[in-house]
Amino acid sequence: MLKTSKIKNIGFYDPISLDPTFPVTFPGYKQPPHDAHIHNCFEIGLCTTGSGIFLIGNKIFTCSPGDVCFINNREFHLLQHDTPSNSKWDFINLDPVRLLAGGLPEDESLLDLSRFSGDRFQNLVHQSDAPELNRLVTLLIDELEHRKKGFRDSVRGIVWTLLVLLHRRCAAPADETASCEGVDMIYPALRYIARHYRRPVRIEELAKLCHCSISTFRRQFIRSMKVLPVEYILEFRLKSVAARLLNSREPVSALAWEHGFGNLANFNRQFKAFFGCSPREYRASSQRGLNMAQNRR
Repeated sequence: MLKTSKIKNIGFYDPISLDPTFPVTFPGYKQPPHDAHIHNCFEIGLCTTGSGIFLIGNKIFTCSPGDVCFINNREFHLLQHDTPSNSKWDFINLDPVRLLAGGLPEDESLLDLSRFSGDRFQNLVHQSDAPELNRLVTLLIDELEHRKKGFRDSVRGIVWTLLVLLHRRCAAPADETASCEGVDMIYPALRYIARHYRRPVRIEELAKLCHCSISTFRRQFIRSMKVLPVEYILEFRLKSVAARLLNSREPVSALAWEHGFGNLANFNRQFKAFFGCSPREYRASSQRGLNMAQNRR
């Protein structure tokens, strides 16, 4: 691992040292940094246990066992654990261009990783939505762990297949304006929300952390995140509850209260407006989807 360096106030540039003859590392972080960071390479992750929230660029994802993530070198990311069921991951860092050099199929445009970022790209994929991605990442980890005869050729084939499938999931080119600079100014506020979202968060506090007026902060937040600060905080809370619904048997009322919702009826209404179903329906349907995905393996 190379020495990390701080970039302004947004997070860390954390370059990964890769073997030029076989630029893949495993394992990467078992426990990722506690602050937002970017790498100089592509990152693939598999959630093995627990639940939590993954912040990638200006997007918020819930994570649970079986989920996979794909992050290029353009988006800052932060894994926010969801105590008491902290998520644990296996991460792989690699340079696909160097890895596949000399043996590329005819369509080299699929090596363009810039599309794997921005508002339109879903970095985190639930196992129930794309079990084939889960199977491939699981196989990739297994090949790198056991290193049996011919594992390098197998790894190259798996990585190429993953790139093909990821490009198929990209409906349109990523927004070229979406980059770490977009959230640079408001990153202290995003970090504060990630750590304190269960209690009331005042916009005055957030603006002060970003060393700007309330009006400037609100304007920059909307420009970067495409939503109002209060809407972002609500989304963060709802997705944190959703992650816990998948990985615990805690009563809905207890989860709502823990995440700052003082009125259960209001919480149920907001949850249904965001997810399209009640918390209990979400828990039941998600479990059915997971069972279906596991049965297809």
